[in-house]
Amino acid sequence: MKVISLEDSNTNIRLFLLKNVKDVKSLKEKIISGELDCCAVKPSLIINCFQIVVAANKAAINEKIGKLATKCLNTELLFNLSISRNITQSLNTFGIGEKDEHILIVIFEKKGESKFDCMKDYFQGEICDAEEINQFSDIKLIKKTYKITDKELEVSQLLDSIVSRIATKDLGSF
Repeated sequence: MKVISLEDSNTNIRLFLLKNVKDVKSLKEKIISGELDCCAVKPSLIINCFQIVVAANKAAINEKIGKLATKCLNTELLFNLSISRNITQSLNTFGIGEKDEHILIVIFEKKGESKFDCMKDYFQGEICDAEEINQFSDIKLIKKTYKITDKELEVSQLLDSIVSRIATKDLGSF
């Protein structure tokens, strides 16, 4: 399990993979209802944990300045991962589906706090290190989702192209 301190905030994120998840539908319902205060991300669209860190930093900063585009940090993370400005589309693309067997869980925590202990019994699957994310990455789907061409990859790394899109998504809205 990986815990990362976010910049300019009193917030950490805890990341881990859930493999071979049982009852995804129930887990998704608990997250949507707020019973579980975490974010469930489709791992096929994540190439590296840094992608999550960049989107989570944006979410934490937006919350700090009162500029969340969505209602909470968990949905803001999914929204920030997407290049779309359509919230529903972003949540549908990066959030889990009922047929997903593997899930990347992200928990926002205040420094010194651990929400995981209260939630761990809800996670019906094998808890693994988030660094194993690349086992589930679908490069073709990632390139399509982020609109990255092979030509672009001649001069840039895939992760750099993704992070650039996440970081600059809302520059036109200022």
